[in-house]
Amino acid sequence: ADLIFTTSQDMVEFFGRRPDCYYLPNGIRWQHFKDLPKLVGRDIAQLPRPIIGYVGIIQQDRIDLDIIAYLADANPKKSFIFIGPVWANFKKQVTAKLGHLNNVYWLGRKHYWEIPAYISKFDVAIVPHLVNDFGKHTSLLKVLEYLACGKPVVSTPTAGTNAFKNVIKLADTPDKFNQALLVALESNLERDQIKRRHVAAQHTWTKRAQFMLEKVYTKLATTV
Repeated sequence: ADLIFTTSQDMVEFFGRRPDCYYLPNGIRWQHFKDLPKLVGRDIAQLPRPIIGYVGIIQQDRIDLDIIAYLADANPKKSFIFIGPVWANFKKQVTAKLGHLNNVYWLGRKHYWEIPAYISKFDVAIVPHLVNDFGKHTSLLKVLEYLACGKPVVSTPTAGTNAFKNVIKLADTPDKFNQALLVALESNLERDQIKRRHVAAQHTWTKRAQFMLEKVYTKLATTV
């Protein structure tokens, strides 16, 4: 390849830091999140608040069930909702670890167009991901989606999250995660919401495409 674009900083290292290999994380469709819809499904509208939410595929290489169990057990009056499909080979583990918790709700897969409406109902958005080799090669689109909706975010320190450390809270243990969650609930000022949305607006797919085209045109201009 004459040019390489990868969504993982770790993959840049894998390719030996070639000068023609560029880190290009996920972006968002800003207009999709700019004006949050007012209506949302009853499955979330009727849940007790505060609502702690997650959007994404529930799979064994990604989700830290121990953190979720700790959070839900420590906060019985808070609703923990998960939007996205649960992989078939992971359902038994999920049920065994979380099935007894009455404040954990599985809302299933939602259409892309519904996601902003659901996130708008979150009081805090979370990323309880495992910190492992699988995570090194991912790019967290959900963090940008949460920020685009102005929501406070608490995440484990997985790949790419360090770039947003000024607008999200990072925690590497269940206890620290819970403490960060409580702080996020107590301090969610309007100026913080504006800042989060401003940060998200800097990471659009349009800007990502512009970056790629610049590199492509430069390569074409210098190739004999």
